[in-house]
Amino acid sequence: MSKNLEVLLSGKDFTRLEVLDDLFIVFSINKIDKLKLKKLLLSDFDDDLKIIRKISLIFGEFSLIRISFHEGIPKKISAFRSITSSFELFYCLNDTLYISNSFKNILSKKDISEREVSENALIDLFLYQRNFSQETYLKNVFRLGHGEYISYMNKTDIIKKQQIEKLELDSVFNLSKESSVLLDNLLETISTQLNNNHNAINTLSGGVDSSLIQSYLDNNKSISIAYDSPEFKNEIEYAKNASKLINTEHEFINLKEKDYLTNLIEASIILGQPSPDLPNIIIANELSKTSNNHFITSIYADSIFGLSQIKNLVKSNFNIGDLINKSVSDKYGYASMNFVIAQKDNLGYVEKIFGKEKIDFQLEKRSTYINNLLVNQKNTSITVYDHIEFGSLIGFYTNNLLSIFRQIGDHYNKSFSSPFLDQSILKTSLKIPLEERYYNTTFGTKPILKKILSNRVKSYDIYNPKLGGALPRTRFCIDGPLKDYFKRFEFPDFIDNSMKKEISNPTWENSWIVSYSIFYSIWVENVLKNNTLKLTKDTLVLKWKF
Repeated sequence: MSKNLEVLLSGKDFTRLEVLDDLFIVFSINKIDKLKLKKLLLSDFDDDLKIIRKISLIFGEFSLIRISFHEGIPKKISAFRSITSSFELFYCLNDTLYISNSFKNILSKKDISEREVSENALIDLFLYQRNFSQETYLKNVFRLGHGEYISYMNKTDIIKKQQIEKLELDSVFNLSKESSVLLDNLLETISTQLNNNHNAINTLSGGVDSSLIQSYLDNNKSISIAYDSPEFKNEIEYAKNASKLINTEHEFINLKEKDYLTNLIEASIILGQPSPDLPNIIIANELSKTSNNHFITSIYADSIFGLSQIKNLVKSNFNIGDLINKSVSDKYGYASMNFVIAQKDNLGYVEKIFGKEKIDFQLEKRSTYINNLLVNQKNTSITVYDHIEFGSLIGFYTNNLLSIFRQIGDHYNKSFSSPFLDQSILKTSLKIPLEERYYNTTFGTKPILKKILSNRVKSYDIYNPKLGGALPRTRFCIDGPLKDYFKRFEFPDFIDNSMKKEISNPTWENSWIVSYSIFYSIWVENVLKNNTLKLTKDTLVLKWKF
């Protein structure tokens, strides 16, 4: 039986190159010299792995699709996602092989009767606020993992998978310069290139990460966005004060709390996935509506240089009790339970819904996914910092927020980037001593970033804490725009009667599970069941028959 191939390309962050009889599609935020890249591709034309290794030396973050032809008919399709790439690629094989950089595109190609939700991915959403691994929200629709290479031959009708890129853990200081100097130089180079290539605007929250990135940009433009909720008053002033210190022309977008649910539904339809949290897909959607074309973010800085969870360790004087003796990747170890489980105390709620056995399976699978990306994992003489390192890598690799921003931006032909996603930043960070990377008594968390920022912007108060950017979840559910949601709309089908009663009465303890049930319900009603769902706006569709 003949098959079809459809490649669905959204947005503007990709380049097509025809080299001999093959088509290469490179996803990268970097400016691409086509002539130079063609020469590179020709030099090892018959060896995908050599090509990938060479491209990795040029681009700090990229994904790649290659289609090889024989007499105009595709004979082999391969794809790769670099170890830090947030250019997600999705694929599905039945009578047609679909490949796309947008989950929504593949979802829209499926009949409603074929849109079967993956329970594993759904559990990930409730556990981690993200769907990040090779599984997606739909059964039989998959995502390339970090460092993963796949290939499909039309003769065999089988997709082969291979992990070809990994991270080497090395906590020994062996850098050629003082670590802060080297990191400063790298961030300046990457940020300057992004700005020069895209005339970018920085999303400035006023925190250490975004303020540091702003200090590298010479266009003096920044932007921030917030709801008019009273809880955000101090955060708004925080961003404005930082913009004054760094002398930027700051654009502020004020959203109305009363419009939150409408904003959320609109952004969910554009994204095609359940919202990962209260504000972020709305932020990406509203930013994309502005006249700016490229947004620099500081996403992933927390994961690499000191997640907020470390503050709890400081309070306990770095005492994690008997967990110190567990493997750092134990599914119930310190790292797994304290880094990127949305609310550890709410693990019981997720177990009530899905069952402990299924939760155990997903926790184990996450640890396996992270371990599979690493070489030289430490198994002896484990310190608390080793647990922090693994927890931070969990934070990094379960965070697909930039990909979500990009998929929304593609609808408007806008783009998003983060200097912290360049693989040179992550690989350099892994060579910095753990105490210098994550926490010390002089600077607290993110010590190396604070050291660099204090040298670059001497008037910036690195000890003035940022309160965080999350919306007031509990109030929104009890007496805000999400109040009585399930009196107006249906419960998700996996919520049983006992949980329905609990979810109908939000409290501080359960509002997290309430809000995620709402996000999922919005997606089901407006996207999953939508039989007129369209491709992302201006998607390029390439079709062939095998």
